[in-house]
Amino acid sequence: GVDADVTCARPAELSSDITEWAFQLCKTNMQAFYEGAAGMGWSDTKKRRQLIAPEARLLIVTGSVEGGERQPLAYCHFRFEVEGA
Repeated sequence: GVDADVTCARPAELSSDITEWAFQLCKTNMQAFYEGAAGMGWSDTKKRRQLIAPEARLLIVTGSVEGGERQPLAYCHFRFEVEGA
């Protein structure tokens, strides 16, 4: 089984290790999609900036599988923005 916890945090509250892990996971899973999408492209700098933006929030799932060492397992990145302000 999986023993997991979910934490909601602002980027400034996260360690650099967790921030780097989240960025690398995003890059691994999404870079090819962005590069293949017309007009999008991939930029490490822009993606890092988006990940740590002050308005960003992350749900971090940390846990262990079958009694192993606790580690980050997944994350969800979201932002609250006011349009037209």
